[in-house]
Amino acid sequence: SDQLPRSNMPQMQQRLREWNAARKLLAAVHTVTALHRMTMDVDVEPPSPEQGARFLQELKDRPEQADELRQSFALLDRDGSGRVKVEDIAALEKVIGHKRSPEELSE
Repeated sequence: SDQLPRSNMPQMQQRLREWNAARKLLAAVHTVTALHRMTMDVDVEPPSPEQGARFLQELKDRPEQADELRQSFALLDRDGSGRVKVEDIAALEKVIGHKRSPEELSE
């Protein structure tokens, strides 16, 4: 009685694949939204050391959120170097319809 019936397994696997794809899409939307906010002409203060420490602790407490952030970062880090370059941001901006020069982006 603790086991799932095998007859439902293909349907459950398909639903899990769809759920996982939707979760990845949501992470991508969050990434694009964050990028859009970052590229707007708004002065944003970097987080304080205390805010950074609190954020890192939240990531340790919620590994699923850390995984989503890693996946979002991977969308930006197109060559897998571990760094997001101006060219990476420019390519993503082009996809979402923004047109700015590399000079504007590097400001």
